[in-house]
Amino acid sequence: MLNDSQGYYEIGPQREDNNIFVLSVTIGLASNLAKLIPSTFTLSDPNLGGGFYFYYSLLSNDVTNEAFQDLLQPNFPAERASVRINSNLELLKAFFAQHAGLEVHLCSGDQSLGKSKSLFSRPSRRQSSGAVDDSEPAVGVSVSLKLEQQDIAGNVASASSPILAGRGMGGFKQGISEVNNLPHGGKSPPKHISGSPPRGKPRESNKETEIAREHPDRTPPRPLSSTPHSGQEKPGPASGITAAGTRKDSPPKKTKMTGQAPQPHMSVPGPSTVPSLGTRLPIDPSAHHFCFSIDLRSIANLDVTSPVNCSLRYTYPFFGSSAPVMTSPPVQVQRNMEVLLPRSFCAFDFAASPQLLQETLTRVPVIIEVWHKDSMAGNVLIGVSSASLATVLTAEKVQVLAQGKAVTGYRQIYSERILILATEKPARKIGELHVVLGLEDLGPVNIQQLLGAQEYSLSSSLESSQTSSAIPLAEPQRVPPAQPGPPPVTDPRDTAEYKTALELELWKEQQEEMFQAEMQHRESSHMKALAEEWKRRDKERELMVKKKLEEYSRLEEKLKQSIADLERREKQLSVNETQVMHMKDEFEREHERKMTEMREAARRMKDDCSHQVEMERMKVKDLEQQKQRLVEQVYEAEKRYQAKENEFMAYKEQQLTKPEVKLESEINLLKMEKVELERKLETTNKSKIHYKQQWGRALRELARIKQQEQTAARARLKKQEQELEHMRLRYLAAEEKEVVKSEKEELEEIKLELSRLKQQEEAKARLNPAPTEGQVNASAASSSQRRNVQHSAGLTSVHEDDDEDIDNRIAKLIEERDTLLHTGVYTTDDRIIVELDKQIRDAIASKGR
Repeated sequence: MLNDSQGYYEIGPQREDNNIFVLSVTIGLASNLAKLIPSTFTLSDPNLGGGFYFYYSLLSNDVTNEAFQDLLQPNFPAERASVRINSNLELLKAFFAQHAGLEVHLCSGDQSLGKSKSLFSRPSRRQSSGAVDDSEPAVGVSVSLKLEQQDIAGNVASASSPILAGRGMGGFKQGISEVNNLPHGGKSPPKHISGSPPRGKPRESNKETEIAREHPDRTPPRPLSSTPHSGQEKPGPASGITAAGTRKDSPPKKTKMTGQAPQPHMSVPGPSTVPSLGTRLPIDPSAHHFCFSIDLRSIANLDVTSPVNCSLRYTYPFFGSSAPVMTSPPVQVQRNMEVLLPRSFCAFDFAASPQLLQETLTRVPVIIEVWHKDSMAGNVLIGVSSASLATVLTAEKVQVLAQGKAVTGYRQIYSERILILATEKPARKIGELHVVLGLEDLGPVNIQQLLGAQEYSLSSSLESSQTSSAIPLAEPQRVPPAQPGPPPVTDPRDTAEYKTALELELWKEQQEEMFQAEMQHRESSHMKALAEEWKRRDKERELMVKKKLEEYSRLEEKLKQSIADLERREKQLSVNETQVMHMKDEFEREHERKMTEMREAARRMKDDCSHQVEMERMKVKDLEQQKQRLVEQVYEAEKRYQAKENEFMAYKEQQLTKPEVKLESEINLLKMEKVELERKLETTNKSKIHYKQQWGRALRELARIKQQEQTAARARLKKQEQELEHMRLRYLAAEEKEVVKSEKEELEEIKLELSRLKQQEEAKARLNPAPTEGQVNASAASSSQRRNVQHSAGLTSVHEDDDEDIDNRIAKLIEERDTLLHTGVYTTDDRIIVELDKQIRDAIASKGR
């Protein structure tokens, strides 16, 4: 339940042992997010406000982080969301055990591309909440729960260690769903809460609770060298965590106090911030230790009508602190004059990857505000100036040497003058600002040393908080109503209230004097440290200038030598260019000559071809004329041949009637027959020789085929023998079975006959009570004779069946032998024919037996 007046959530009933806890959730990094994108998903246009972001719900509050575009190497600032809870440990454990955990969704527009669950009941101090494969999609989520620091009765309470802290890489489960189906989601993407601006939509304040968002640092920040934080931090309804990992003090609990005056609430501006206790973020392995310094040197050419008291103010949360940095005290600036700004140097220590640093410095400029402190109107904003911090990356890198002359990193310094623009429209130039930017790369972050430094900073901060004599930051305590006392006296100075108020005022004056003395001591120590730092850096600059002069002289010698080499190479190049031009002219002339020859040859070939075509056409015409003449001649010859043929037939008929003619014709026929017979004889002789050759080849082929057939026949014979053996065994088994069957039938018949004879004997016995012995013997002999007859009949039928099978086998063997002999390949002397004859003789012999 939300307690709006106190600014925290209440879990369980109100008890005396309840404490204020701060539950913080931080999303620091992610990897392998591209595997969550399905093939059918359409990416949104970044120019139209599209992108990807993480969404989760923290105690019914929708939280999203800043959108990013690159899924392969997602770069986004780490952001933390915190809520205050009023409860005790037992109720918190039961509450977290009942809840499933924190679901972090990767979203694009209104769609959820995947989610990861982090259980509240699993994390423990300094242990990862789970292990995820490097190839799987993962997001770094840090969840911490710790006691809120309380300032009561003038003593600074030491911050307790985290009660529940967990960090780790949570694996994603892929899936596409609409965000409006998620809990506490609407028809639009989830709203931002006190963090980065929403994607294309106005910010909406959450009236129920305030969740502080931040960009936490990767390393403990070092104290700022000169400029303290200005202004007093007012405690809000909910406790937030600042960007550098510090906590703003929350309102103390109302307690009853006796015998002590309430403490006033005073905010002590300090030059540095105290690291947060128990809060750790995942550290990028590729992170480097950077130190970025901003020095606002001077302000010049200010276009004002009257002198103004100028002070400059800026914030840059990426460096680990969302508190504003201001120059103090204000300096008086007149029109068209340049004034140096006091306490304008500020350095930030942080850890980040070089790529993230370059992208952030390029994308986010620093906005410097110029304020005028008026005794009557208060602080008035007279202008703003925008400076791109990425320009320092273009400066020359200089090695940073340690005391042992070892290179510890690189430094880049860039100086520029930027314009100051008026706040009213249209914007116009009202002055110039001299800014010096510095960036030191101190190398990769050592994670083990960093963890040790964090542990040391935690213990030292606890000890310093317990032994410090600084004035506590607390609100005035409410004094409970006084108990009814004796009646008031007439003199008001003698009342207890007056004495208490007097003591309170005296105590306030004493505390103010102590505070002023402490501030003066701090200011003097800081000024001394600043002077020493200035002297040290001045010496470093002198050494750097000397080194640069020597380096420039060496570079000048190298440059002169390079110029001489370039002149020599230029001469050589000019000579080579002249040769190339000559060669180019020769090649062009050669090419032109060859093209002319080719054109002339093509023309000649074209003329020759046309002339040859004309000649061929003339030849075709001559041939057509000759063909026509030959056709006419053939026609005339055919007519003459027909006439001659008729004359010859008539003459032949006349000659046939003479005997000489008949004899002559017979002689001619005989001669023709003789010639024909001679020709046939010659042809026959040739054919004989040819056939003889063919016969020899056929014999050789036949021998080869015969050998192959013999081999195949032997294989078939062996197979047939095996089949015959199997058939013989089956036949014997069948024969034995038939014999057994017949014997069983005979036994049955004998039994029936015996029973029938027994019945007959019994009938006869009843008729003839005393039969003679001869009759009994006769009946027994007749029955035995019948059995013998039946047995002999059965054996005869079996032998008849065997003879029939043998005949069939003999016929089959004879048929196979004749078939092999008819092929002409086998003779009676071949082994297979001899074997078949042997089987036939054996079968005939077995039949005779």
